[in-house]
Parts: sequence; structure tokens; C-alpha cells
Amino acid sequence: MLSGEAWVLNSDSPSAYSDGNDALDWVIVGGESGKGAHIRTFELMHGHALLDQCQRAGVAVFFKQMGSKPTLAGKPFKLRHWKGENPAEWPPEFRVQQFPIALQ
Repeated sequence: MLSGEAWVLNSDSPSAYSDGNDALDWVIVGGESGKGAHIRTFELMHGHALLDQCQRAGVAVFFKQMGSKPTLAGKPFKLRHWKGENPAEWPPEFRVQQFPIALQ
């Protein structure tokens, strides 16, 4: 398992999502939640790239939340819930909450 919360950077390198174990079977991703200036943004384009890479690699991915400061192409992505944890507010491609086979 690899937990990427808060996921604030992106990498197209397959090794960026490795925990050193060839049997990586689950990635949990989400934006940082909280209040105040210290909260980092979560760029949805980075999240989308991560979801795509996990799906291509056959790795289960659980998208937890958009966080308090989601952005799309650098512009604020407005949500009603302050943590961005309501999947009904997310674009459909982010409504992915999979579990690895061993946990099903």
C-alpha cells in the first residue's frame, strides 16, 4: 500500500509510486484538508495522472478526498464541502474507491 495524502506533486515515473515492494496493490490518494494558509493545493490534473497510472498498472486506487484547496489547471476548483470529501461533488473520473483483492 502507498498512501499519498496529501498528494501535492506529480511524476510520470513508474518508480514514483513504488514503496520498494514489487507487489504494490493499493494506492490511497487525496488532497490535504484543514484550514489556514499552510494547507497546500491539490492539482486535479496530477490526481488524474495518478489515477490513470494506477489503472494502467492494475493497482487498486482509493480516491479519498479533494482536500481543502483543490485546483484545476492552477485555478480554484470550488466545492461545497470544506474537505472535499463528498464524491457527488467530484468529476466522475475521480469517483474511484477500489480495494485490493486481498481486502475484498
